[in-house]
Amino acid sequence: TTQRLSPSGEVAGTLVSGVVAEGGDGTGMTESELLALLDKMGISAWLTDTSGVVDECNKSACMLVDRTKEEVMGMQFAEEVVCEGDREAAKATLGEAMEGSESESSFMGVVGKDGSDVGTMSEMGPRRQRGKLTGAMVVAQRSRDDKAAFKLDTDGKVVGCNKKGLEVLGLEKEEEVLGKEFVGEVVAEEGKEAAAEAIGKALEGDAQHGTKTALAGKDGESVVLDGDTTQRLSPSGEVAGTLVSG
Repeated sequence: TTQRLSPSGEVAGTLVSGVVAEGGDGTGMTESELLALLDKMGISAWLTDTSGVVDECNKSACMLVDRTKEEVMGMQFAEEVVCEGDREAAKATLGEAMEGSESESSFMGVVGKDGSDVGTMSEMGPRRQRGKLTGAMVVAQRSRDDKAAFKLDTDGKVVGCNKKGLEVLGLEKEEEVLGKEFVGEVVAEEGKEAAAEAIGKALEGDAQHGTKTALAGKDGESVVLDGDTTQRLSPSGEVAGTLVSG
């Protein structure tokens, strides 16, 4: 049982065991409320049935792949929405979501209407209606190749980092940064106070735009990310942490 937010971002009550369908029992957000909230935060979301077919999505998801909602509806998520190189992993994670598990953050490419590979940082989890598992929910935020991106959990530890982020830090493998305290171990000394403040505000739902985050880069030199620090939600609507990018 976790805190529930209204579409305006205000505390609205509690959320019990995930997404509740329209006309549900009042214990959590309806699917339409959750999709509206994610739209407001610029987070793409797809809902699938138990066979992995998309039967609901929000505006952000449509904009991400440059398709109308009518085009997205009915697509096999893993086979038609996800890029070829990530399909097998997406299938496996969708299967786990349909069994009730929420995935860790991962980088996943989705296919744009023009065939381009759109990089995202995504998470998958179970879709529930009146307590019954009815499919999966996928939430994703765009991860541009030319921007470093770090996903943090609610304790401020790194749970995801894209290729550009690794390049900035002078690392080769994501495993080298996973689990580190972002402010304590990744941010340069001169940037710790500002980064901690931005992350704290983002966790409360106050997105920070135009933030400058100084990281300890290669050879100890500071590299400043000029970007955003925003809140992340899990597929069940819980606050999952923050996304620092720039």
